[in-house]
Amino acid sequence: MVNDESKGEVPSSDSVDPSTEIEIQRSINEIKSEVLDYQTRRVNRWLNFIAIALSFFGIVVVIGGFFGLQVFREIANDAREIANDARVSAKEAKELVKEIKMYRDQTKAIRDKTAESFAMATKRQRQAVENVLEDPQSTLIDKAIAEAFLLQAENKKGEAIEKWRTISMIAEGSDDNLAARAWFSVGFLLRQQKNYEEAINAFNQALRLNSTLPEAYNNRGNAKAKLGRYDVAIKDYDKALFLKPNYVIAYYNRGTAKRKLKQYAAAVADFDEAIDLKPDYAEAHNNRGAAKFGLGQYEAAIVDYNKGLRLGFDKAKAYYNLGEAKTKLGRKSEARSDFTTAINLARQKGNQEIIKLAERELKKLDEQ
Repeated sequence: MVNDESKGEVPSSDSVDPSTEIEIQRSINEIKSEVLDYQTRRVNRWLNFIAIALSFFGIVVVIGGFFGLQVFREIANDAREIANDARVSAKEAKELVKEIKMYRDQTKAIRDKTAESFAMATKRQRQAVENVLEDPQSTLIDKAIAEAFLLQAENKKGEAIEKWRTISMIAEGSDDNLAARAWFSVGFLLRQQKNYEEAINAFNQALRLNSTLPEAYNNRGNAKAKLGRYDVAIKDYDKALFLKPNYVIAYYNRGTAKRKLKQYAAAVADFDEAIDLKPDYAEAHNNRGAAKFGLGQYEAAIVDYNKGLRLGFDKAKAYYNLGEAKTKLGRKSEARSDFTTAINLARQKGNQEIIKLAERELKKLDEQ
């Protein structure tokens, strides 16, 4: 068999005419150039459109910004005016609140006090009372109460009593609590004048209008004690303590009344209560010492007398008490020194009672 080695093949470039190849390449280049020019023109058109759009948008933004700025400025000016008005209103409101608070404080300084509490009033509280008289907004009844307090401060107790009586008559029926405090104040001032029976009657009137006033029971008890009616005084102190369990002065007063009745152990118990509530109560320490003296507890009495002395109890009385206790213990030299000191201190204050008592005890010591 004879083998045929020839195969089908594409003619090589060597077979294309050179001039034809050059013409083909030129045509290709022209087509490329036209496409490139078309793309360039297209891009330029878009760029011009974008530039115009951006310019238009910028103009709109500028115009909008201008008008927006004007509106913003107007809003800002309105806001500033509102803020200023708010600050002025807030300041005026603050001043009004301050005035209302001051008025309430002044009214409280008047309405919540009695002649007893005003006797212990601070300088600021007294100034508040004076302000009530000067304040055109104060009621007539508040002014009357302020006048009563100021009369009391000037030691014009008789006039203050009459002012309180008038207040009680005006208030009764419309404000019984105020009327009760007014009668209480009458009683307190009468007791200070040592007019004990009338004071008791005034306290009775106060309790008729308000039976829950512990101060009225306590002060009525004091008036009864001054008349030597210790048993009934103790009943008043009992009522005061029932209404006000931590009433220090009522414990002290009840202890004093019990000591007068020689109920020494019960008196010590009351003074213990008073001292527990008020450890620096000089009078309670001294009187507990006196109750212990009554029980024959002389050493314990001396301890209480010295504590009272350190806390500010009347020195002449304290040294006299110490002299008595030391005499009972046979410490005559010390007792004589204490009585002598008591006399010297009493002379400085013009306390003739202590002078007489101490001189009598010194005489007894000299006779022994």
